[in-house]
Amino acid sequence: MTEVTLRTLVSLTLASITLYGCSAANYRPNFQNLTPSPESFTITVVSPAGYDLEANALYFPRDGACPDFLGDLDLIVGLQPKDVTSAAESAAVNYSFELPLHVVNKGCRLFAFRPSLTLTGPAGKVHEAKEEMFILLPDEMYETGVNHEAFLSLNQFRRCSYTFENHPRRGDVSKTFSCKTHDEQRTRIVREYPRFAWNELQGKSIHFTFELEPEDKPKDSRQWVKTPEGYRACAQQESGFFCNEPPQLRQFKMDGQLCDVYPACTLPN
Repeated sequence: MTEVTLRTLVSLTLASITLYGCSAANYRPNFQNLTPSPESFTITVVSPAGYDLEANALYFPRDGACPDFLGDLDLIVGLQPKDVTSAAESAAVNYSFELPLHVVNKGCRLFAFRPSLTLTGPAGKVHEAKEEMFILLPDEMYETGVNHEAFLSLNQFRRCSYTFENHPRRGDVSKTFSCKTHDEQRTRIVREYPRFAWNELQGKSIHFTFELEPEDKPKDSRQWVKTPEGYRACAQQESGFFCNEPPQLRQFKMDGQLCDVYPACTLPN
């Protein structure tokens, strides 16, 4: 692809991007006029159907450049997907985002540093998981002890699940949504943030796959008994709400209702 064609493509992509500062207090209108670099990379995402996906990227200058901007250097770019596809009755939606490696604002060169993805569940913002990745220059990778040759995997896997717990004082049950990074075999949890070498990203594509666990899990399995109908809550004992053998069960509140089993609430007749 020629430089002119690539520059046009990136310019069109950036034209569909909304800009906002890190906060209303330090937003500056001159950030609206940006010149994207012809060098770019792509983030593709497979997301569960019915979930919302938001993407943004943090840009800022390096090595003390742009003194005219004073301390107001960070620029968060909210990204609009270049492409969204979903097959009929598919359980997944595919997104594609193209990001220039740097942008120039009135002579100030801002480098891509921290793209992030936020996956929001059907229940809204209360059920969301944010995933961040870091793009480091070679000297920064050296300073942080990251082997420059160990370019992290371009294929990133996230296993997402709902965890529920009861609150003995209130007697109700709430659930939270989170995603954990796994290796490509889905057998090991990776606890580090993904980090990539800035000078090795040109023309590359980072691919994220978000997969849902088949069922919700209790935060503390000692307080619940799994039955064919779902999870039953254990009644309070001298040691707390831990299950004894045989377990003594209790009802609990969920979404304003008195329930016997999670997640169906009522037991089948």
